[in-house]
Amino acid sequence: EQRTLNPQVLGSSPRGGTDNRTALGTRETRAPQGNPPDGAAVFSGPMRTHDAVNNHQKPSRSGRSGGKSSADRSRMVNRQLAGRGIHDQRVLEAMRSVPREKFLPPSQRRWAYADRALLLSHGQTVSQPYVVAATLQALELTPNCRVLEVGAGSGYAAAVAGLLAKEVVALERIGDLAESARRRLADLGYVNVSVVWADGISGYPERSPYDAVFVSAAAASVPAALFEQLTEGGRLVAPVGSSRGHQDLAVYRKQKEQTAQKSKQTAAGGESGDAGSGETGDETEGSGRTAGDAPPRRNDVLFPVTFVPLLPGLERPGKPLSGAG
Repeated sequence: EQRTLNPQVLGSSPRGGTDNRTALGTRETRAPQGNPPDGAAVFSGPMRTHDAVNNHQKPSRSGRSGGKSSADRSRMVNRQLAGRGIHDQRVLEAMRSVPREKFLPPSQRRWAYADRALLLSHGQTVSQPYVVAATLQALELTPNCRVLEVGAGSGYAAAVAGLLAKEVVALERIGDLAESARRRLADLGYVNVSVVWADGISGYPERSPYDAVFVSAAAASVPAALFEQLTEGGRLVAPVGSSRGHQDLAVYRKQKEQTAQKSKQTAAGGESGDAGSGETGDETEGSGRTAGDAPPRRNDVLFPVTFVPLLPGLERPGKPLSGAG
């Protein structure tokens, strides 16, 4: 059952972009296993207090790690992140605060602070630290933000985002990963992060609108539901491109005229007008966008990436659904 969140308010966030170098990004997913069951399971951890990023403290005792891990984390932040253009101090401090090894299976922990994706169960991976940091910096999170993540995996990126925002909703289509991420985040004290077992392509309208959305799997275009669940001026970061070809980690901002256009159409009984402003932008996929909506504009490209496809459907905890396709 969903619980009310009461996270501590964090500090302010400076704006800025990232450098434009190539990075290999990524979570891997498996093919959808049959039809998703009705509804989606929501997992929220018990309420705990965690400390603010600007106080340079860890979330909870269980989230603390030994001196060597802390030193490795600081070295990772200084060399791999700050040394490569990540300059948002709140993002750097959050990356320094979250013990990545706690989100990995024992066989992978020795590489916790290498700048590489690492294996989880179910053939999934934890994205490399640089990709996580660059994504969160591009989202320009503030202490009052509500954030949606599509592709929670182990919960690592959601934990970092949880130190930067008021509330994080993290969607995961694989039931076992959703449940383990929920338990892990609760044990580490990330009280403002909820894990939802759900089909990420549809987003999670129950908690919308979101000030920021980020996606951990690639699609040819932005799913319409994700864009529609953004607030006016909200930002979305997603890998966009072919699953077997070129992909870019792209940044979008929902423009004011798009919201105005949607309201105008609603007041007119849904009649469509002109097909957008004519400026360069990417179409959203799905049936949620009418012909008169302005398409989302790609404001920036962070760097080329390689992500696996964003897939529909759910996989039940404990075993895959029958009738895999």
